[in-house]
Amino acid sequence: MKKFLKFPFLILVSLYTPIHAHSNPLQTQGFTHGTFANCYQQYIIGHDDPLHPENNDNPNFLNLGGTVQFFFTSLQSYTLTTGYMRIEVQDAIGNWADITTVGLGQSLADTDYQWVTNTDGGETYPVIKIKNQNGSSYDINPNFFTLGNYKSVRLSTLGAINTTPTGSTKINLVNSVEEAFVMNPDDGANCYTFTPFSYNVNSILDNLCSPDIDIKFQLPSGSMNAGFFPPGWSVSKQLDNDGDGSDFFNTPNGTWCDQCIGVTAPYNAPNPVPCGCLNFEVVISIEPCNNAPTDCEPLEMSFQIEVCCSCDVRETPPND
Repeated sequence: MKKFLKFPFLILVSLYTPIHAHSNPLQTQGFTHGTFANCYQQYIIGHDDPLHPENNDNPNFLNLGGTVQFFFTSLQSYTLTTGYMRIEVQDAIGNWADITTVGLGQSLADTDYQWVTNTDGGETYPVIKIKNQNGSSYDINPNFFTLGNYKSVRLSTLGAINTTPTGSTKINLVNSVEEAFVMNPDDGANCYTFTPFSYNVNSILDNLCSPDIDIKFQLPSGSMNAGFFPPGWSVSKQLDNDGDGSDFFNTPNGTWCDQCIGVTAPYNAPNPVPCGCLNFEVVISIEPCNNAPTDCEPLEMSFQIEVCCSCDVRETPPND
């Protein structure tokens, strides 16, 4: 299926607060390793936190082939225990590599935060500085990072340089629209039909915090079959906050399906024989989370499905 990414977006490893973009006073309510987030998802790094067991599984985060960026902020009312972080990515065959060794890294808008070498027993590896202590407060690394077209990212947190990580968290990276939002006919049919058109969407994305996720069905731009449909035809529906949803409706198609009247195929054809099929474009739109950074924009993704007048025109087998 064909897919399109129409808006760039950010992935953030966030240690989150609305108080100030990159500065946070020392707090006494508790401690945190930080929050991994993008504009549409937020995930508290728990390191098997018994108080938040929902954060212990490896969450699925939208990545779309590495067209993302992430950065750090601070977590309101909690003291950030992470001073440095090791960031590794995993390829399709399971190999892990530090992001600096595969050509990834950070922007250097603020050169106070550099990669340094951590010595952990007999092992050395690069880590990035997360915070600078500044009297009774600390500043957070404001630089942007990229994760590339990899299947997973592993974040290992350290309290100080030349120490062993306090823990690590693995995040699964979702690299296609069709993987993020799995869509199938809702009536158990082997294809989508015009009447009724039914669908079921299940998102594998975790910790979505978007206030609005919509799905729209329309003809692809420049479709040669647009004349069979009302001008500018489209249908929009809202998905649940977790990205799931199902619905059905009848699709006006003029005389398009007249071509299938009386059309049959031999009953012993090995596979279903559809008739009168054409492509629909499916557009999924996600609004940024309410507390996302102001430079976050709505994300619009699209792919195509095939819709038919009939899923199978094979004749009924004769009675023996």
